[in-house]
Amino acid sequence: MQYIHVKKIEDYQPNYKDGRNIIWIRWDIAALTNRKICKIKPDVRWLFLVLVCLETEEGKDIEADLEWLELKSGIEKKHIPKYISKLQEVGLIVTKCNEMSHNVPTDIQTDIHTDSNITLFWDYYLLKVNKKFKLTPDKSTLIRNRLKDYPLDDLKKAVDNFVIDTWADRKNNLDLIYCIGKQQGKRDNLDYWLNIEVKRQPTLRSDKPYVKPEYRK
Repeated sequence: MQYIHVKKIEDYQPNYKDGRNIIWIRWDIAALTNRKICKIKPDVRWLFLVLVCLETEEGKDIEADLEWLELKSGIEKKHIPKYISKLQEVGLIVTKCNEMSHNVPTDIQTDIHTDSNITLFWDYYLLKVNKKFKLTPDKSTLIRNRLKDYPLDDLKKAVDNFVIDTWADRKNNLDLIYCIGKQQGKRDNLDYWLNIEVKRQPTLRSDKPYVKPEYRK
């Protein structure tokens, strides 16, 4: 079973010295200017608030059961893994263990198991190539293996160089393997794009003064 823990959960709990049960959370106005919270979108903020309430109510870490979280938050379960990754990225929550609840569909389990860096890289890749590729298990494994040897920033740099390649047919060859893959008997594409000196297209400009054209009558 995988669990979610809200970091510094005590900051959101009232402190009763007489041992009364906690039935409410403390949400200061200052939370609106909290840097970590300001970095996330409204739907992700709402999920975070729900997680605070659930951990306070349960008195323990939250089970990462997507159907249950969907019921409690009203957020479609297909979006929850990405939101959880974002909350983990900004340092508001941590996740524990690797096994997922059995009642979660297989494709959702794959998403929730995906390391936050894999999700971050994949979102960056789709943004740069401007495509809607699906994150398949093979692609997840490829990214995971590359992250074992290269930091996330290096993979992003490779993508940056990859997408501005001047090859005319590049737009038809944007599969992930051509960017960070390592095909047997061929070059290591990640190493290639990471270290290549990209020749950017020159900016068109003219140093000559503008001369108004003469029109024949």
